[in-house]
Amino acid sequence: MKIVVLGGAGFVGREAVKDLVKNNSVKEVCIADFNLDVGKTLAKEIGPKVSACFVDITDPSVLLSVVKKYDLAVNTVGPFYRNGARVLEACIAGKTNYVDTCDDYDACDLLLGYDEKCKQAGITAIVSSGASPGITNMVGLYGATQMEQPEEIHTSWVENIGDAAGIVVWWHSMHMAVGEIPQFIDGQWEKVPALTGKVERIFAEPLGKYPVYYLGHPEPVSLPRYIKGLKTVTNRGNIWPADVDLMEFKPLIDFGLAVDEILKVGKIEVNRRDFMGYHLMDLLKVTVPPTGDPSDSGDPHFLIRVDISGKIGKSDVHYAYNSHMWDTSMATGTSAAYCAQDILFGKAPKKGAFAPEGYCDPVAFLKYMAERDVCFTQAKTITEPLVFG
Repeated sequence: MKIVVLGGAGFVGREAVKDLVKNNSVKEVCIADFNLDVGKTLAKEIGPKVSACFVDITDPSVLLSVVKKYDLAVNTVGPFYRNGARVLEACIAGKTNYVDTCDDYDACDLLLGYDEKCKQAGITAIVSSGASPGITNMVGLYGATQMEQPEEIHTSWVENIGDAAGIVVWWHSMHMAVGEIPQFIDGQWEKVPALTGKVERIFAEPLGKYPVYYLGHPEPVSLPRYIKGLKTVTNRGNIWPADVDLMEFKPLIDFGLAVDEILKVGKIEVNRRDFMGYHLMDLLKVTVPPTGDPSDSGDPHFLIRVDISGKIGKSDVHYAYNSHMWDTSMATGTSAAYCAQDILFGKAPKKGAFAPEGYCDPVAFLKYMAERDVCFTQAKTITEPLVFG
């Protein structure tokens, strides 16, 4: 089997490549990237099964010429609200299986809508398989399988500002924090204002209790499609340290600087979101000291919490899952690599477009991640009815 990783020279893409080459059934992994020199250097570092090629995903002919040579394409090129559909459309045209790390709520909804076209092309597409979304979805599915009737799933996360190393991260961050975003509440999808719905969750050490807010993410978009009977699915998040809490940026967001629209300044046109992203990247180099390697410093890095509530018999049951991931890129790339291998080598292949929780077995997925030190703790609370006689 031959696999191409689009954006394979990036932080997430290279982690997917490193994981995929460990599978003896994978003959070749190609790093396809706009930056060919970096891709070639990386290919030599990883090993003989890795090659590199140039790709410009904004050029349909070049993109198709690349993906059609492979059995599966892993797409790590964001932002997905701009780039997701063009890559999946090329894979459909080239009859190439597809996996991505899509973290934008509207792109996830759009890509899942390609289900029938994927079936017609005879391919499988797994959308939004990263850390969050992706691992969060699979933990939610696992917790739901422990109950007779799952009712609510709440995904929450906190990310170290040190991860915001590139403009794509800022594009995504602003996209999920602007306007009204979807949450699944009382059995239906509703739009709620981003950065509202504040709650405090208790995360793994060393973070502990920390505020999180509604943000636009794929978990509420996909989870209710696959787990029957869910009444509520929400996603909340924030960044660390506390002095760069997302609410610190809300005045700039309310002022209109985070929308994906063109602002004309005299004869110059600039995208408002681009301006704010590059400005914040420049500003935070000064105001936020570099954290270095969080695993050495002990600083909070990427923390995930997934809460699932439901019924076992007449008892109310609540599961809380926590994880502290020291390397977000590794967790994201490895999650996508698992899904790629599940499509190519899994025992129950299906055609169409799916979120990971609609395709993968949660126990096998979480075991795979645990073997790579992405582990969770589980806390279980049971409230039983008091019965006399």
